[in-house]
Amino acid sequence: MSISSTSPRQDESAPTKIKPTPMAVDEDAASILIGVSVSSLQKKRVNGTGPAYAKIGARVRYRIADLDAYLADCVITSTSEAA
Repeated sequence: MSISSTSPRQDESAPTKIKPTPMAVDEDAASILIGVSVSSLQKKRVNGTGPAYAKIGARVRYRIADLDAYLADCVITSTSEAA
């Protein structure tokens, strides 16, 4: 009698759990993604100089696409360009 070293077969009928990518994040996650502090992000929101955001009730959410667009707008290719 031999012992098989193969792993047990997974149930093929079991549903695959897929963790969806979030479409929007809170200001803590947004600040990490764009590399600024939460307070800087809040100031930019008040001044209208930061990324677009959505208000859901009292909560502020940033769409990933808007954070990407904001970063794309901040790209500078030369030190002689105005910031």
